[in-house]
Amino acid sequence: MKIKSKKYNQYILLLSSFIYFIVWAQFSDLFDPIRPDSSGYLNFFAGTEDGANRLSGYPIFLLVLSKLKFELIHIGYFQLGIFVFALYYLMNSLLKFGVNKIIVALLFVGLILNPFFNQFHFTILTESLSFSFLLIFLGLALSMYTKITNTKITIFGMMIGLLAILKPVSLIFLPIGLIYFCLLLWIFNSSFSQKIILYSILLCAPFLIIFSLEKVVFSFAHEEKGSQFTEHFYGKSILSTTYSSFGILDDGTPESQMLRLLDDEYSNDQKYLESIEDLSEKLAIYSLLENDAYKYPSLEDELVFIASGYGLEPIEFKRSIVFYSLKNNPTVFLRMMFRHYFSFFNVYPSGKYFNENGSPQHLINKEIDFSPSTTKVIVHNIFLIFGAIFYLCSILIFIKFFYLLFQKSFLNYIRDKPLYLLALLLTILIHSIHFSHALFGVYVPRYLMFSYPYIILLELIIIFQLLKNKKFRFNNS
Repeated sequence: MKIKSKKYNQYILLLSSFIYFIVWAQFSDLFDPIRPDSSGYLNFFAGTEDGANRLSGYPIFLLVLSKLKFELIHIGYFQLGIFVFALYYLMNSLLKFGVNKIIVALLFVGLILNPFFNQFHFTILTESLSFSFLLIFLGLALSMYTKITNTKITIFGMMIGLLAILKPVSLIFLPIGLIYFCLLLWIFNSSFSQKIILYSILLCAPFLIIFSLEKVVFSFAHEEKGSQFTEHFYGKSILSTTYSSFGILDDGTPESQMLRLLDDEYSNDQKYLESIEDLSEKLAIYSLLENDAYKYPSLEDELVFIASGYGLEPIEFKRSIVFYSLKNNPTVFLRMMFRHYFSFFNVYPSGKYFNENGSPQHLINKEIDFSPSTTKVIVHNIFLIFGAIFYLCSILIFIKFFYLLFQKSFLNYIRDKPLYLLALLLTILIHSIHFSHALFGVYVPRYLMFSYPYIILLELIIIFQLLKNKKFRFNNS
């Protein structure tokens, strides 16, 4: 009977995956495949300046498909197909792991019904492939709970490598992956010390090979690597001046000279932000301002003039401004990071303060419609609720974790209750992704989608267990 049940589940998963593909393939024409960041990937091998700020992983993918005569719409179908396969693999892994069928079904529904998430399958951006490898990463992690093999660990390392050459923030998956399977060996394998070196090599070797090949390919296309991080942090430095606590030393350095000019230039924005009473609105407007400061920084001519006076290249001068700002105002940078971290679920500003108080002088982002909209308010509030549930789930998970550590029963507990281990892994992954984005990047709403499947799964697991057991005991479903 169990064999028949497993085959039945397989058929249901295959049918569901096929439905997913068919449904969203119908909407492919509704989405513009070209976004502002797409040119860097499409023109990467032409040696363009915007391509120098990108990793070569996605351009390689596009190059292979172009050689196979794929058009933009076909690339969208192909990306959607890869994601559907990854989703099928994850759902199958979840069922084998012991996750309740209802949770798996709701996860499927939560993904198929989100148009913002699914539009990225039809855009020339790294999101869709990243989503797919993200699901495979988790599926492999679950499969290693039952049995660790050389093949699984090697593929695990490959997935981390592929993620890392698509999005730099994915480098966090390497230490998390290493810690995770070391934990599994510690729990279930008596020959831990004998196998840990071999397994570490099997995981790290494919990652290092893929990561090194990316560097080689990049060097063929570009003589010098652009620094996206420098531009991000320079945008942060600019908006740091909008904090009343931001301090600029009168030390005669070119950095302080430039920051004083920026402080004057953005002084009206500081007053505008201080006038906003609604915290959600303030976070939203601030995020847009910082994004514009990164993409369209003011006083570029003044920066070039000051840099030339001291024999510096503009990018070198920007980098020195970043370090100067960070050194003298570390608490401001920390506050900025937490603003990003808590802005992930603040998807749309309502535009109330934007319209009533007048727009900030430097907010030139034309992609955001600030006109009142009932739909926008509903979406905004849904994501705020979505985020509130996530933080509540995280608190519950960590309370349980520290309680188990205090009782010295953590290892025994996760050996008997693997569903809690899955919830803990999801929590760590999501927070790591968000903190990495908050620290190294500017706020972009689509970055939330990178962890969206993980968040849905985490919330479903916690809510299901709470309904099942009010005492909040994680048991196998």
